[in-house]
Amino acid sequence: MPQVLTFDELTDNPSALDAIGNKGRSLIELRTLGFRVPAGMVIAGDAFVESLERLGLQSELAHLAQTELTDSELESTLASLRQRIIQANAPPDLGG
Repeated sequence: MPQVLTFDELTDNPSALDAIGNKGRSLIELRTLGFRVPAGMVIAGDAFVESLERLGLQSELAHLAQTELTDSELESTLASLRQRIIQANAPPDLGG
């Protein structure tokens, strides 16, 4: 299965919905019900997790989920992680 799926591909192939998250599923469902949803795409869940692993963030996020932080510590930590994700190059199989 492709790592990046367009809304058209997902609308035409409902079995592929198992590969994506809830947000993408909801958008496809709205589209199927006749609501106007702009053209778009989603990254398969496995590809997202693999990208986090390639960046070395999967274990960091797991550790973070088990750590109690103040609101300001959490905000600072998440801002740092967000910046690392933004600055990283997308893997070649995701068009990077």
